[in-house]
Amino acid sequence: KANMKLSAARAKASMEYIVKKGIGKLRITSKGYGESRLLNNCACEGKSKSKCPEEEHAKNRRVEFVITRLK
Repeated sequence: KANMKLSAARAKASMEYIVKKGIGKLRITSKGYGESRLLNNCACEGKSKSKCPEEEHAKNRRVEFVITRLK
């Protein structure tokens, strides 16, 4: 639950940054996925304690952009 909250906040902050750079707010949405879309097996939420190094955990703290249409 806490991870989902952090993920949503990261996505929202990224969206706000893009809006400040001039992209229309109505053209962007944000969505945090928490640990539901990991790039590796470095989950560490709740009872799951990972032994992965920080570099591996960092790969999962990412923001992805999907361009759905160009003008």
